[in-house]
Amino acid sequence: MQGWHAVLGSGRLNHIRPFAIFFCADPAAVGLRGRIARSSAWPTLRRPRKLFDGNSMPHLGRLQPANLIKRAADGWHARRADSLRIALQSLVASLLSYAVLAAIDPSNATWAIFSSLFTLQKNFDRSMRYGLGQMAGAVFGTAVGLAAIHVFPGSEQSMLRLGLTTLVTCSVTAIWPATSYGVVAAAVIALAPSTGISDAISRAGAIILGSGIGIAVSMSVWPQLARQRVFNFIAAALDDCSELLNHISIFDQPHDRAALDALHERFLGHLELARSVSIDTRIRAHFQSGLTLSSALSATERLWHGLVLLDRIGSAHGSHFTMGDREVMMDVGNNVKTCGALYLSRLAAYVRGGHAAPDPDACSRALNEAHETLREELDCSAARESYDRYRSLHSVIFGFEQVGENLIDLHQLLLRNTSANCTGNGS
Repeated sequence: MQGWHAVLGSGRLNHIRPFAIFFCADPAAVGLRGRIARSSAWPTLRRPRKLFDGNSMPHLGRLQPANLIKRAADGWHARRADSLRIALQSLVASLLSYAVLAAIDPSNATWAIFSSLFTLQKNFDRSMRYGLGQMAGAVFGTAVGLAAIHVFPGSEQSMLRLGLTTLVTCSVTAIWPATSYGVVAAAVIALAPSTGISDAISRAGAIILGSGIGIAVSMSVWPQLARQRVFNFIAAALDDCSELLNHISIFDQPHDRAALDALHERFLGHLELARSVSIDTRIRAHFQSGLTLSSALSATERLWHGLVLLDRIGSAHGSHFTMGDREVMMDVGNNVKTCGALYLSRLAAYVRGGHAAPDPDACSRALNEAHETLREELDCSAARESYDRYRSLHSVIFGFEQVGENLIDLHQLLLRNTSANCTGNGS
């Protein structure tokens, strides 16, 4: 059990079946080539099943440095694209607001321009929420401001009016943050009661019109739905999984742990960004298969945990393997890395959109072959020669099984009810 503490205690590894501990704990319960003797003292385990089913896929090559450079360039482009999108939308919204208000109410053009600019956000879903909130806030703030003038009509009571409007509107904003623009509308009326009711209503109308213009611009000028941003973050997380698979220490010499820690932080960052953006999603908040965004994020996280588990197994048990074991693992590991890493990259491209759904057959064969090859290493002499080696090989087999099942679960969730030749995810 101490070996498993070393593996599981090194990170937040969820979704791991508890029978694995029993699987590695009692060598007497396991026979030649993985045949498991039934015993009343230990749980009965199912026979190893094929992790995937499939027969055909073109040969997949290892990720090249050019792919890593392209991935970094894509990230840079995405960040710059957000800034350019907001800049272009702001230009169009401000000019359109000015043109419209100059024709119908020039005195309130500034309010319409500010309202349209504050409406624009990084995605249309969020812009719509902010715009509708500003509309509601303008109406509510105007009503509160006019009520404050009625309660405290004197010119010397400006502070009382301001305090009352601020208290009421800020209380509402604490519950519905999108209505924060109402604080401004109410405060302006409270500080300038001489402008009259008609001017207050005209100002509210300008704010509502500016918000509507902002929503329209966000929808029509270089639009981006929140769901597409979530897709991009999930794809980036899958790229991180692909990179981790290429660096798992069980397949090769141990890599720089600092670099792996940085990769782990990057994955968690992509996952957190995806979850925060998914909260804003209002339009088609699911994949083409019907899978919800939260389910896709959970499946991606499970895959990552399986890969981390496999890496931790290599770190914790690597010293117990013989040279023959290492040669076998290098052989099967290179095949798994080659097929698995590129499959994940193709799956990431599909999630981003515009690419055909990948076929997992080559990846399935690589994982199944690795699973079976390592089981052949577990002969009757393994436990007698070295229990540590025996337990370590069982741990590796379990790691392969966990990764394989997480991979196929993710594939089936993302691609169920979709045609084989579909491209993208319906974005």
